[in-house]
Amino acid sequence: MQAVQMTLDSEDLQGQGEQILVVDDEPAMTDFLGEFLEDYGYKVSRVNSAEEALQLLEKSVKISVVATDIKMPKMDGIQLAARLREKYPHLPIIGISGKVNVSKFREQHQEKFLTIIQKPFLYQEVLEAIHRAIGLQS
Repeated sequence: MQAVQMTLDSEDLQGQGEQILVVDDEPAMTDFLGEFLEDYGYKVSRVNSAEEALQLLEKSVKISVVATDIKMPKMDGIQLAARLREKYPHLPIIGISGKVNVSKFREQHQEKFLTIIQKPFLYQEVLEAIHRAIGLQS
């Protein structure tokens, strides 16, 4: 749950109420990231498993971007992304993990994820990835 803070250009990266789904098996991380994104103008749904994420999306909740941990018990972030790609092919998915080789992971799973962010991450990395993902939908 470590993050390195830096000065942000909040004008450019401010959200406009877009709905972000944060998926992580560590409740502290979903709360931490969710509160941070809400401070920047996003609406955030938080779940602690891939299964909960799929259930939430089945309820027709309008999600703009999914930010998911990669390493989770039962269904991991890679399996979640594969399921989401089948059902919601245009939904941007951001992978977050401290336990993967990022360059190797990008090569193997680039078709599932818009980007992968390495923990500990910079706040700006998360905001920029979400901003870019929302821009792709415009």
